[in-house]
Amino acid sequence: MKILTKRQIYLFANLYFAIILSLFITSCATSDDQMLEQISFPEKEKIIEVTNDYLTFKDQKSYDSIHTYLFNHQAFLSSWESSFDKFKSMRTVFDQITTDEQEAISLNMSLAGYESYIHLVREEDGALDAVRVVSDPVTATMVNKNGLLWIGSKLVKFTYSFIIEVENPTDDQVVILRNAHDGKLPSFGKLTGIERKNISRTVTSRASDNCNNVYITNPQRRICGEVYSGSSNYQYIIGLTKHQRRVSLIWWSDNVEKVTLNVTGTVTWGYSSPISVNYSGEENNDNKIEVSVIECLNPCVLSSADLDGAHSCLCDNNEEPECFTNLVE
Repeated sequence: MKILTKRQIYLFANLYFAIILSLFITSCATSDDQMLEQISFPEKEKIIEVTNDYLTFKDQKSYDSIHTYLFNHQAFLSSWESSFDKFKSMRTVFDQITTDEQEAISLNMSLAGYESYIHLVREEDGALDAVRVVSDPVTATMVNKNGLLWIGSKLVKFTYSFIIEVENPTDDQVVILRNAHDGKLPSFGKLTGIERKNISRTVTSRASDNCNNVYITNPQRRICGEVYSGSSNYQYIIGLTKHQRRVSLIWWSDNVEKVTLNVTGTVTWGYSSPISVNYSGEENNDNKIEVSVIECLNPCVLSSADLDGAHSCLCDNNEEPECFTNLVE
């Protein structure tokens, strides 16, 4: 048997490494291609169409399957949405609110024209938090800015507090639903309440045992952290970190260099065994990071939850406030 020299061994080792690296890169590229293929699959399967400016799902099963798919691929929500022409989701429209619009709404203290996708939540000190009408980022990607989508022959409308379902609505009813909101509910359709409960929330705009510091240089800026459970046609738990600026009495999302979110713990549905949750993420040059950390299709009962949240940012003047939440049910 011929004995290889050290130089030959070295050359073979480098060749082997190059082959392995090439295979790894090829497999990664294939995975990305497959992911993009999956993202666009609903359109190809013709189970979703764009009707006017909202999505039409073939039936309830199609809607549920897409919702589950998007929940499992939340990093690709924008890519999935952009595969549909002439459709813009509530999530995107809310994120694109301009500074001028924020200033005008705050000055006039009026949401006229924005009620379908902006809701103002009053806080303990009298200030208002501007939030998206549909809290769950997955559902907010599937409805238009008016909170509308079709499932078969049924038109579904989401307001902040209700889901309204109407079978085979008339043209007049469609117009009414398009403009409906919590303060202007229709007299027809099936109403189902939307719950948001056990909200663990903390902010850096005031002294708090749950924050390691507050904004020292700018009291008109803050980090807001939330972990909470909710239910609509799904049971879910949302984790959220957002950086905000205050305009008059209203807190609005405001971009910073980096926002981060960590959620860990356990959740139990019904009589099943506890499910571990371990989410960690960040967004750069953005104002928030949000995720549906776990969900369950109704009928489903949340038996217990014990989740710890950590919320931070690399903010103005290089400040790095961090706050903590704990959701216990």
